[in-house]
Parts: sequence; C-alpha cells; structure tokens
Amino acid sequence: MRIRQVNPNTEQELARALLGIQHAAYALEAALIDDDRIPALHEDVDDLLAANLLWLAAFIDRRLVGAVGWSEDDEELDIDRLIVAPAMHRRGAGSALIREVQLRAGNRASWCPPAGAITRPRRCTNTWVSYTQTTRRLSPGCG
Repeated sequence: MRIRQVNPNTEQELARALLGIQHAAYALEAALIDDDRIPALHEDVDDLLAANLLWLAAFIDRRLVGAVGWSEDDEELDIDRLIVAPAMHRRGAGSALIREVQLRAGNRASWCPPAGAITRPRRCTNTWVSYTQTTRRLSPGCG
C-alpha cells in the first residue's frame, strides 16, 4: 500500500473516486447504526471539494482504497473524515492513514471525527491508533 498527499480540487477523477468510496463507507456505517443521517453520505462532488480539506490517500497498485481528510492550524489538526473502501476494511488502510496524519501533526493536538454511534470497526480503529472517545458536538443531522 502506498500513501500520498492528493488534491481532489485539481484531480476531478480522484474527487469522483473519493466520493464513491465515501458513499460506500458511510452507507455501511449508516447500516450498522441504523441511521443514514450522516452528512458525508449525502454529499456530492461539489460538497466534498467545498469542505476544503487536506487529503492523504491510500493506493494499492493504482487503485484508491481509502483516504483521510483533515484541516489544521498552528495548534491542532482536526480529522474530518476517514474513508476506506468496504472491501478493504480490517486490512490496515485506515490505521495507516491515521498514523500518517499523526506524524504530520507533530506536537499539535489531533482530533478524531465524532460518530453518531461508536461501531465496532470504528472502536477498533480508534483503539489501535490511540484515540479515545471524547465528548464533541456532532454535526447537524448526526444525532
């Protein structure tokens, strides 16, 4: 697996691929929590680009298998979304992406995305990369 920084604003094909994986990943999570009010599940390409995130993507051969999008400033790094193709779940892509973002955070605080409910796969990823659940306000429509 290869991880590299990408820019969906300048790579339209990549933006569409990210959106496809995002929809598939969040559809699976919505089914697990029996609630489809996850804003990212309903985004289109314009919404994805408007989020104005920095992105790292994971590739196997030349196939996109996952990505992480975040924002940052001098004091903290805030992970907005972690998406992994459902066929690639439990194979290390999500953890590898989070670890790479943590390296970029350096001494800054880093935050994992809130969830409407902590599902088993999310809990496993959060534990593996040393995140703990914190109380944070959820996005509108997320519970």
